[in-house]
Amino acid sequence: MGLFSPTPGVTPPANETPVALAPDYRNSLVQSRYSNTTSLLSNVTGTPVQTTYYRQHSGRDEEQIGLQLDDIATYQSYQRINNLIIKFEGRPAFSFDTEQAVSSEEGTGWIIADVSPILGDMFVRDIGDGRAGLYQIVAQPELRSYAMDKIYLVTFKLLDIVTQHIQDNLDRKVVKEYYYTKDSALSGGNALITEENYTLMRELLGIQPVLLRRLYEVGYFNPEETIVIRESNGSLAYDEDLVNFLTMIVGVQDVVAMKPIKRLNTQVGSSFGYTKSLNVYDALLQGNPDILLTCPQHRYRYGRRQFFGTRFYGGANFSKIDTFLLSQKIDYNGMGYSGVQGLPMGYFPSTEPIVEEENYWSAGFYIGQPANEFEKLVYDFCFKNIRDRATILAYAKKALSLTGKEALYQYGVLIMMIQVSRRILAGD
Repeated sequence: MGLFSPTPGVTPPANETPVALAPDYRNSLVQSRYSNTTSLLSNVTGTPVQTTYYRQHSGRDEEQIGLQLDDIATYQSYQRINNLIIKFEGRPAFSFDTEQAVSSEEGTGWIIADVSPILGDMFVRDIGDGRAGLYQIVAQPELRSYAMDKIYLVTFKLLDIVTQHIQDNLDRKVVKEYYYTKDSALSGGNALITEENYTLMRELLGIQPVLLRRLYEVGYFNPEETIVIRESNGSLAYDEDLVNFLTMIVGVQDVVAMKPIKRLNTQVGSSFGYTKSLNVYDALLQGNPDILLTCPQHRYRYGRRQFFGTRFYGGANFSKIDTFLLSQKIDYNGMGYSGVQGLPMGYFPSTEPIVEEENYWSAGFYIGQPANEFEKLVYDFCFKNIRDRATILAYAKKALSLTGKEALYQYGVLIMMIQVSRRILAGD
């Protein structure tokens, strides 16, 4: 009898699921936090081997048996997991049975994924010479961790060389198809995803660098190494909020053979505190529609000469960009009339008028009423958690033909949505 077994004569509550700790349990000794599968990989030794894994799809009371080639397919079925990684502990040991004159090999390995191996499961792997070997789990898998994401040590044995007859038999018995994706696991999602999600994600990840390349073609300005808006009159405009957003979602690893996007300093005067206000991109990144209610819906266009007080290197005043779009007005404290040896040089910054204009996003977007297809797609994705990857892919393909401002303001958001979509959860 265990230490915490029920008292004799006392019936425990029905349908009570045993748990190690209550969900609200807190203790000064328990300081650990949940670690996903990817965090456990560093604690497991072995050589990663890519396999096609066949997990038995059986009922609770059904016997766990290996592949029966002559059995009726209805009575034996499998879940096929493509590209599953098993970490082999060393090289499988080769053996030869002198009585039956057959050779085989046996070994052990670790399975770290969203799958619980069963005695009798099988997997196929490349064994060299253009052939594949069929292996079977021949011992009860050992659970080697009490963490939420489990680690199993399995013992496997080579059964046969895969022939077309064996492969056809396995194909007929597959009732569910999954794909192991390290990309989703590294993003905090499920390691096993459906074939539909796997195909969609491969296409989305394929179109992401194309969108980035188009973004550079449309808006990259090499002298300042940043993104600019090319206005219809030939002038160049710098949208501070847009560039800040792009630098957050486009990493150095994403711009292979291209220069990273840089930001320009637009702070003037003698006040050097934090003056940035929340904008629509903060709402998108945090997935919080309440931020939209506090975001400025207008922006202010300043000429380059109005940034006289900025630093020389990386400053707006010494750039080749004509105008700058800011979401809030500049406080020109500490700035005033200037002269050299009694000769008036004029007021700095320039006294040219400040132009207030509408933001790219419609007024309805800020109150939950998107005005077009793109805004509806973004609003549903960021604020309603609707991860419709097929719709995102279809729109991204259509958006490749965009030019000018439409391309600049949409490509970055589409890239962000693709990056978030890499995390595939149950029910997606």
